[in-house]
Amino acid sequence: MTPGAPPAADNGPADELPLADLLRRLAGELAALSWRAERIQEVTGTIAEQAETGATALRYLQDLDLITQSLADLSQVTRVLSDAAPVGAIDAGTVAERLVLDDLRRRLTEPDGARRPPTSNGSVAFF
Repeated sequence: MTPGAPPAADNGPADELPLADLLRRLAGELAALSWRAERIQEVTGTIAEQAETGATALRYLQDLDLITQSLADLSQVTRVLSDAAPVGAIDAGTVAERLVLDDLRRRLTEPDGARRPPTSNGSVAFF
């Protein structure tokens, strides 16, 4: 980069993305989601211990545990797949156009995306 030059613009997804690279990035995303779900599980478990919880609430907590463990397992399988993926590429634009979350799209499909940390504004959105 030239001194004084503006930072590089967001160039969008790469033309082609090696399948192994995409799978490695996907495994990392799944692992990060598993970690986040585990933190949520810890907090909700603490809240549940402090309140009277019925059978329905306990089932939801068990569902959260299932989601957490499933994300971790899917991350591991995806990592194994990335190691065994044939040399080949996928059209990054095709992947990018199917993703709703801009931050995730950039991390998965842009050339420097794997080095970008997830961003969060820290606010909770209820849908």
